[in-house]
Amino acid sequence: MQNVTHVFLDLDHTLWDFDQNSCITLQILYQELDLEQKTAIAFEHFFETYKKINAELWKEYNNQRISQQELRSTRFVRVFKALGSSISSENNVYLSHEYVHRCTRIGKLIEGAEQLLEYLQGKYEYHIITNGFNDSQWAKIEHSNLKQYIKPEQLTTSEQAGAHKPDKRIFDYVCKQYSVSPKNCIMIGDNVDTDILGARQAGIKSIWFAPHETEKHSLPNIQITHLNQITHFL
Repeated sequence: MQNVTHVFLDLDHTLWDFDQNSCITLQILYQELDLEQKTAIAFEHFFETYKKINAELWKEYNNQRISQQELRSTRFVRVFKALGSSISSENNVYLSHEYVHRCTRIGKLIEGAEQLLEYLQGKYEYHIITNGFNDSQWAKIEHSNLKQYIKPEQLTTSEQAGAHKPDKRIFDYVCKQYSVSPKNCIMIGDNVDTDILGARQAGIKSIWFAPHETEKHSLPNIQITHLNQITHFL
């Protein structure tokens, strides 16, 4: 793509396999706490509900309706409530803490993530822009193969920037760091409502990574289903 010198990338669901890492971690904790026996809820049903509730909570967080602490401390309570059950406060505290600690250390990546970063090296400046939290996002990089491609200074979280995607201020913050014009940047991400809309509002081109979408969306400049397709455009 003409005039692009800087590539911005989302982390969760784009490079780092959030769903797979979450599933592995929660399955271990579910067994460890004997939750299937205590609640009579199969793990598969629990996990599908967790994904739905967690996505709703992140939407609330991105829209600044809840805090980081509220997201982390209430998500499992809400999951079990949605399932018509409950969890003890002790198990909730343990599950909430151990989930964050252990999940960031699993390190499964989206297929093609390493190859994409290898391709970008030496061709473009690249930077991670994430709405995730400082204490977990770098741990995800450090405990995965991403650490050989990404340095701490190549990561910006919404906490650092003081704004969440899709707020254009987080993109402006990174552009200022690199002294680059938005017209020379492109954003790659999986979330239309944060990554793609935010890039559009900041005057930045975008590539929407949508592996499960069959219909075209009008907002991104480019839409792909696999990360290896990006090399056709950059």
